Formats: sequence, structure tokens, C-alpha cells
Amino acid sequence: MCANWKEGFEPNLILEQINIGRKIDPSGKVTFEGLSHLLDKTTLSNMVNFHKEIPLDESSGIISKALFNTGGRKKIDKETFLQEVNRLEKKYLKIPKSPFVLLSLVSLSRNTPPRRIRINGSTITISNNIPSRFQKENSKLIKKSSGSLVRKVPTNYQYIRATVQARSAADAATKALDVLDLIRGIWNLSLTFK
Repeated sequence: MCANWKEGFEPNLILEQINIGRKIDPSGKVTFEGLSHLLDKTTLSNMVNFHKEIPLDESSGIISKALFNTGGRKKIDKETFLQEVNRLEKKYLKIPKSPFVLLSLVSLSRNTPPRRIRINGSTITISNNIPSRFQKENSKLIKKSSGSLVRKVPTNYQYIRATVQARSAADAATKALDVLDLIRGIWNLSLTFK
């Protein structure tokens, strides 16, 4: 499925506002004046049906890139704009999915046995210790953020890793946090209705 306009919207009205607020320098570089184009970009994002595998952050980025890529033309119209959105969408969907791991802490007792849970195509792994492959980066991040931490990182929590398949780090972070939220919700429900 290619991106298409949702029924009942008139994107040319928004694109006309964008056309009015854009500037093209002699080299062809496009800029947009003021902040109204940010609202217009959000409105356009809500007018387009994207492929189901395009994450929300990526769809917003596609809209923004399409505006800049088509902005150097005499006029941005809905056909030209949608063609560019489709080109960018196809380009994104060609990126192969790769495994990503998000590491966090969860307030589970250290006495909770380590376990691995498969949910929604992702794997959640709970362990008492941070895996060695994450220790160096974890230490760097804690040191870097130490000035902004209100408290020390808890030592009585368990490490939790969410392994997901995604096309980008941003998409992976969203998927991993979603699956962690889901499992925490399941745990909370089971504890509430014991």
C-alpha cells in the first residue's frame, strides 16, 4: 500500500499556506518563515494514510522531508507532495529490520528469578546483573548524566532488556518501551486482582 490522502480533507488548503510562507534562495534552498509551517506539517501528517509499518515519528519526518524536497518548485501541490511522500515511504520500507536492545531497570526484587519472556514478537529478559556487553556504555551514560540525577541509580533493582526488530533506533526505542509498558501493565493487573 502506498501513502494516500485520507477522505474528507483538502490538503491543497494547507499546502497553499505553506507556499505563502516559504522562501527559496538563489541556490534553490528552501526555508519556511515563522512557526505556522510546524502546525501545517502536523496537520498534513494527520491527512495522510501511511503504510502500517511506518512509525509515527518516521511519518512526521517523511512529511517534513517531502516539504523541503518539493519546496524548491514553483508551487507545492497535493499530487507532487504525495508522490514525494510515497518515494520516501518506499525508501524507508526498503531498510531491513535489525535487532535492537533497550536496557533499563525494573523495581523487581533481586530474589525474583531471572527469566525470558516472548511477547508481541519481542523478547524481554530479566536478570540481576547487567550483561557485560552493556557495562561500558552504561557506565558512560551514568557518569554523563550524574549531574542531573536526583538520586543514585538503584542497586536493588533488576535489569530488564527488550529485544525488538526495527528499521531505526527511534522506532526500536518506541517498540521496546511499548512492550515493556505492556508487560508492566500485565504484572500490575495480576498483582491487583490476586
